[in-house]
Amino acid sequence: MKERAYLQTAVGDAQFRPPSLPGIELVMGFSCAGKSFFMRHLCTEVPGYEGARSVHLRDLSLDPDFQFCSGDILHMDLSSVRAGAGHFLQRPAAANYPHGLRILRQEKVTNAFILVTSEKELRQRLETRKVGGIGFRRDCSEIPYNGAKRKAQLNLYPLVDFYTVWLEQLLAHGVPYQFIRSYDGRFERIDDEEALSLIAPYGKLKTLLRFLRRCRWGFERKIRLARFSTLLDRAKMLFR
Repeated sequence: MKERAYLQTAVGDAQFRPPSLPGIELVMGFSCAGKSFFMRHLCTEVPGYEGARSVHLRDLSLDPDFQFCSGDILHMDLSSVRAGAGHFLQRPAAANYPHGLRILRQEKVTNAFILVTSEKELRQRLETRKVGGIGFRRDCSEIPYNGAKRKAQLNLYPLVDFYTVWLEQLLAHGVPYQFIRSYDGRFERIDDEEALSLIAPYGKLKTLLRFLRRCRWGFERKIRLARFSTLLDRAKMLFR
């Protein structure tokens, strides 16, 4: 029933239009931010995306010579990290997703959708999710989903860090972006300030909890938030 709601209540198809120039689009966000459901919405509900090919990390991993085509939509899980024991506990970095860096450097990306929701909502989804895929096209994995690993990442690093490293990359390569809020089966384009308020809530209690979980990084949080805000200001000058 909840899956159907994503198609029935998704808002404003006019908000999501294919870019005027041909190229590859990115759908980015932390695990469980709503990327797969949003890609399904684009491909089934939004004119201009009917023939788009959805591409996932496993497609790139299985085929080292994978070739992108104009009109492809790449699913980018910002919580993905390099393979190896303990790597999921490393600090968020663009180098953790080399396929994403490669495609940006090839200058084929024309647009990025950045899926966001509150950390509270995100943690609830991590608790209830059972399998890796949603059963749409190539996203049909029945592999059990490891929500505990993603929660461990959030316990160690602020959610905003996972987004900041990739926003830097989008700006560096001149890629326009849209923040999309995924909530209660809906998709809504939101402005930069609202996106920041969702992924970087700041309060004394949250700060204390973060500090206790990750002592030596606790005092850096204000710096990271200021850095993220500065990037948003730069983006407004470039794309707004």
